[in-house]
Amino acid sequence: MKQIHQRQFLHNMYFYNRMFNFEVYTLLQSMINCNSSILVHGRKGSGGDELLKTLFDAKSNSVSTLYLGPDSIKGLYPRRKIMEINSSNIEAMNVSPLDFGDSTAAVVNGLTASNIELFLSMCSTGHGLASLEGETINFALDEAAELLGNNLRSKESIGAIDYVLTVEAHKLVSISEVISLEGKHILQPFAEFVGGNEYSFYSCVSASKIEKMRLENFEEAERFVQSIKTYSSNS
Repeated sequence: MKQIHQRQFLHNMYFYNRMFNFEVYTLLQSMINCNSSILVHGRKGSGGDELLKTLFDAKSNSVSTLYLGPDSIKGLYPRRKIMEINSSNIEAMNVSPLDFGDSTAAVVNGLTASNIELFLSMCSTGHGLASLEGETINFALDEAAELLGNNLRSKESIGAIDYVLTVEAHKLVSISEVISLEGKHILQPFAEFVGGNEYSFYSCVSASKIEKMRLENFEEAERFVQSIKTYSSNS
């Protein structure tokens, strides 16, 4: 595994890289602090893996984390309990979620058919972060479902993902909640890029998702709710 020697900070993504603006940054930080399960989706080279690493870096707690990816980040976080697995070896290792019972979080840099069930299992029992390199920018859940093949039970667990971040050309173009409508999981955007460095915000995140966030971190959940209300009234 290639060792990564430099941390990537979430605030740098808006301050220097301008992947998103300050308003979006505050929402992302609250989502992370509430241990939300997040899928970052975009085409190859869009910056999804970079955003994924900054989301993990932004986590303020030190829970036991399983990291799957082509590189090594463990050396960057000596105080965090991290178990690393090279993503290219996971299929040969024949691992299952039961093998990582001590882990309460998973970070998957590159979802595949071999690791998506592990990610969804962690989203259900703890919390997960993952990036998915797709062929589109609008069908993240469909592409995730394709990785599951004919496993209908696992497809139902896609609802364990709380939010999807869509990136295109190193720009975060939307933040969406995963909701269930008429028996199907769909994306409901509540922040959308409109040009320049501006976003439109919609106060439409479900009450059940807000309550889930409150149970994890009440103050951050309230900050999230108030921020969306303020941003939506101004956009």
